[in-house]
Amino acid sequence: MNSRPLALLLSVAAAAADRSSSRPLLLVRGGASSSYPGAGYVPPQRSYPGGGYVPVQQQPQQQQPAGTMSDAERVYVAQQFAMPAVRRQFLARVYSTVLVQVLLLAAIMAALRGAPAVAYRLMPSAPAFLLLATAPALAIQFAPRLAETAPYGHLLLAAFTALTGVGIGAATMPLPADLLVRAAAATAAAVGGLATYAVTTKRDFTARRGMLFAGLLSLLALGLVQALFGGPIVATARAYLGALVFSGYLVYDTQLIAGGGKRFQLRPTQHVLGALMVFNDVINLFLTILQAMARADRD
Repeated sequence: MNSRPLALLLSVAAAAADRSSSRPLLLVRGGASSSYPGAGYVPPQRSYPGGGYVPVQQQPQQQQPAGTMSDAERVYVAQQFAMPAVRRQFLARVYSTVLVQVLLLAAIMAALRGAPAVAYRLMPSAPAFLLLATAPALAIQFAPRLAETAPYGHLLLAAFTALTGVGIGAATMPLPADLLVRAAAATAAAVGGLATYAVTTKRDFTARRGMLFAGLLSLLALGLVQALFGGPIVATARAYLGALVFSGYLVYDTQLIAGGGKRFQLRPTQHVLGALMVFNDVINLFLTILQAMARADRD
């Protein structure tokens, strides 16, 4: 069994899921507005004995660094997610959207397996489909107003899911169907356990994104080494490290969605962005588990 297409697919998928340490999309925007007068405001003039007046001096506003949220924003989001009903509704909305994405991806993969001639013709272009999928993903991340406006956000999410489904479906054609089912079942069990842990633990994983990003860089480095030199040891290490890294990212992103006083969190209107992040984590976790199982069956 040739695992090169799967290894190449995993490299592209990991690169598409790359999160830089700055990660502006995870920082809360909006939610609380300042009541301070605008730029055209004229300060009142106070009269003094002896004639004349002295204008009241305005205190200079402290500018928030780019990519951070103000105290007012933090308080607003914390208050929103302090309400159990809001947290449950937001989590349910995100994970129900992810479920629809997974079902769409599974349907596309099944359709390609039902037409093997088409799938094998598309197999060399699998990485290209995954790269094309980054276009709607970037639009969701860096055009938040568009992503939060119906129906554009869901259309972008559907385009991303469809392109990803074609890429993964074509690349996994050489693998047996029972292996895909076993990997999917293991992924579903892992996602359920990790999501439950993320919302019940008191540990704040949103403050550990630097460690997760370092793990992702290590994973990409191992992928480069495998592509250049090959070797079963590197491939096995890469598969298990990938499962660990993307498990951590799933906990991280779930806490971003759940909020609850975490250092970083999404606001309640960003369900499309939350679904994109969780879906990426689920798919990358599935691919690493699939690669590990394929190597174990071959050995």
